[in-house]
Amino acid sequence: MFYVNFCSIALAGAILGFLPFNLSKSKKIFMGDAGSLFVGFVMASIAMGTSYCSINSFGIFAPLFILAIPIYETILVSICRIRKGKLPFLGSKEHYALRLEKLGFSRKKF
Repeated sequence: MFYVNFCSIALAGAILGFLPFNLSKSKKIFMGDAGSLFVGFVMASIAMGTSYCSINSFGIFAPLFILAIPIYETILVSICRIRKGKLPFLGSKEHYALRLEKLGFSRKKF
């Protein structure tokens, strides 16, 4: 259990390290695809290191529920790119956040 706690705190600290830069007007730094994939890998590793089933038999599905939106978006974007005849590994405008902007939602301006 020490592994799970230590990794969770380290991951939270690493992710929170981006926050001051993203809230600044002059300095911007973004995690990017490689960083977000690494965060997802660490979250999956942390989820595998816990024992959900000892408390609740449906606890085994907790990592799936936590990661359901990223998994759904990855599958949806890949399908949209393949239908358009594009490679699923190249960038496009089919991401969930970009679709929300098309519906009228906007990013908060700092």
